[in-house]
Amino acid sequence: MLDAGPRGPAFPFSGPKREDASLGQDRFGRIPGDRSDVEGEDAMNRADRRREARPHRTSLGPSPVADGAYRAGSFAASRGDLAEARRHYEGCLAIDPSHVESRHDLAVVMLRCGAPVAAVEQFEQVLARQPRHAGAWMNLSLAHCELEDADAAVTAATRAVEVAPRAGAAQAAMGHALALRGDLAAAEAAYRRSLDLDGGATSVIARLADILRRLGRPAESVAAWERCLALAPRDLASHAERLLGLEGTSELRTKARAAFADLAAADQPGLRDLSVGWSGKDRAGDAVALLDVVVAERPDIADVRVLRASLLHGLGRMNDALADLKHALSLDPANPDVLFSVGRFFECFDQADAAAPFYLEAIERRPDFAEAYVSLAAVRLVAGDVASNIALLRHAMMLAPDRCHLAADLCWGRLFACDWAGLEQEFKEALERHVSAGQSFPPFTLFAFGLAGDALALWTRAWAELKIGPARTPLARYAPRPDERERIRVGYLSADYKDHATMLLVTEMFEMHDRTRFETFGYNIGALDESASCRRAIRSLDHFVDLFALKDGDAAKRIAQDGIDILIDLKGYTKDNRCGILGYRPAPIQVNYLGYPGSMGTPVIDYIVADAVVIPDEHRRFYDEAVVHLPHSYQPNDRHRASADPCTKRGDHGLPDGAFVFCCFNSSYKITPVVFDIWMRALRDVPGAVIWLLAVNGQIEDNLRKEAASRGIDPARLVFAPRVAFEAHIGRMALADLFLDTLPVNAHTTASEALWAGLPVLTCLGPHFVGRVAGSLLKAIGLPELVTTSLADYEREALALARDPARLGALRSRLAENRSTAPLFDTPRYVRGYEAALERMVAMREAGHPPATFAVSDLTL
Repeated sequence: MLDAGPRGPAFPFSGPKREDASLGQDRFGRIPGDRSDVEGEDAMNRADRRREARPHRTSLGPSPVADGAYRAGSFAASRGDLAEARRHYEGCLAIDPSHVESRHDLAVVMLRCGAPVAAVEQFEQVLARQPRHAGAWMNLSLAHCELEDADAAVTAATRAVEVAPRAGAAQAAMGHALALRGDLAAAEAAYRRSLDLDGGATSVIARLADILRRLGRPAESVAAWERCLALAPRDLASHAERLLGLEGTSELRTKARAAFADLAAADQPGLRDLSVGWSGKDRAGDAVALLDVVVAERPDIADVRVLRASLLHGLGRMNDALADLKHALSLDPANPDVLFSVGRFFECFDQADAAAPFYLEAIERRPDFAEAYVSLAAVRLVAGDVASNIALLRHAMMLAPDRCHLAADLCWGRLFACDWAGLEQEFKEALERHVSAGQSFPPFTLFAFGLAGDALALWTRAWAELKIGPARTPLARYAPRPDERERIRVGYLSADYKDHATMLLVTEMFEMHDRTRFETFGYNIGALDESASCRRAIRSLDHFVDLFALKDGDAAKRIAQDGIDILIDLKGYTKDNRCGILGYRPAPIQVNYLGYPGSMGTPVIDYIVADAVVIPDEHRRFYDEAVVHLPHSYQPNDRHRASADPCTKRGDHGLPDGAFVFCCFNSSYKITPVVFDIWMRALRDVPGAVIWLLAVNGQIEDNLRKEAASRGIDPARLVFAPRVAFEAHIGRMALADLFLDTLPVNAHTTASEALWAGLPVLTCLGPHFVGRVAGSLLKAIGLPELVTTSLADYEREALALARDPARLGALRSRLAENRSTAPLFDTPRYVRGYEAALERMVAMREAGHPPATFAVSDLTL
């Protein structure tokens, strides 16, 4: 029987959790060098398990083929090849579904691969057949600990103790579950019982030592760490914990400092793993203290300073982090890891130009540095150098063929570059690679390639499990909002408090919040700029808190401290998101709003704000959130933005005066071959017409001109508008005759900008939120006839409008009239509906109801 630890303990402890101290364990709870975890219970019950298994076999009896597959799986697991082990165990179960040990060991593999939910299902099936399977009860408890379900973990551990009362591993399982629940005294007692039964289990001694530290008994904790070191003298984590527990300036502490520094210097990968593990469990301060010791004792090691800089960065100590990086460069200016780290530091502050030279030099020093190629590719894409982005990613894939995410990055880069030759096939192959490797795929890229429905929902849930993880216990046990607090506290989590499309939409809504009913908090998670948009957005909120430098857990705690009733996430899975913060449940109600046009695929998000167009009732099953329908469009708008400039002329922008001008100012990744085909046929059928596109860079322009030529269209009929300030962009938009939207991703903010400027938008409804936004906006502005439901109708309507200037003129006149009266740009009306939705969310929660789909009626506002 395989157990969840790499060396066969009956109950291993899986990876580090927030309730646990870092004990120098690897991902599966084994202290390096430790071979003493409990195995006695496993041996004691093996014969009993075989006897219990027999009645559950099928009438055909044991299958030699199944048993052979099981043995092959066990051998693969013993070598650490979990993927191969899983394949054999699943093969065994396909032959003999009643093979209990294969099912148990399959569950262990799932647990070790980070799939605790699936592991729970398998352990429960084992226990349905063998209710006294002690190992299954222990590992079920572990799986519930991974899911941070303390009550279920304690229940399973209790059954393990009942089944195997003399098993030290069962008592250890109980201690782990009780520690998760916060019952430290009871956890201490369970660990001591485990040690009485098996005194040599160093992992249990380590956990006991941590419990003693958390109970404020440092001397006893140090003694326990000394006991660990007696069994594993070179265990770095035990040395670290002992050092932190020693107080004062005693000779013993001086010797402990020197011993730890020497060991850390000799085992820098171990030091990195230890520091990163502690940092991930809210012990970054302790990790920095250890690195301070190493730097003080061994000041000449550049890599240690780089590691400390990373942790200082996570703690918000940017100046200290930069000082460490500079010192590391002075110590070892040719070290590629140091160069790479400096590049990452600049990149996180949106300073791509500053980051690029460091990545380049890191590559020069280490030509096979795959991660440096990936990071350089990212900054090249930001700079608009799409050709370099693609070439660098292809080279990184060659260096690291096992990194599936590079295939997804490459598909996105090629889509952005309008580099379409063979792209559809490359996307399919990328998906297949991710499926084969059991890897998730970025959902926003899936939007752009047109995936929708059940397939998109499944991929999104896999991505959520990777980026957010399972639902955790909330940071606080939220009570109903106190009666004496008159206002609902609403927090807006965003990286876009700057000159960004989201702020261009939402700032007036912030300003118009009813301050007698709502208190607003802005939580920044991105690099700020000096723009007027940034200053205005900050002024529009009651409170503004910069969380950019904080880790997810610390940021979540800061939000929870403010007593937020509703946390609104404005990012979803878009660039610079910090969705991991939401996994900590810093607010009792969490909402997906505006920034991400789709489900986030996780139970930690309660609601998504939408309307009846972007999420019709028949699409609700694809969303994990409860759907809230606002009366008209889900999208807010700002009436203070610039309007069309009546003084600008077509000649000022390279447009022919007498020709029909189609336009599309969508981002280049939204332009697909199918839509481009329609545009080119429109140019062919409307003599002299041109299409006006947004100029991103010359490489994309060249690609689109080549595509036009390959379709028999003179490339000169593609006119590219250079990037200009937002006001100037709005001012020129009305020079076009008709805005042609894209599919599968519509124009969003760009569509409302065009309508505000008086430019009609022709769209086609897609199968998912991301492709239905323009339809929502057009209905809210009173132009539903510009919403088509098939690309064939879209093409026919584009030609019909180009050939009927009177009809198009009437649409423009109606658009101009409706701008001041229709719901789309009636911000006060929008805010009333939005606030009514927020109040209903709070009322439902205070009444004890779970999140549920509802619609806000315009008649009640």
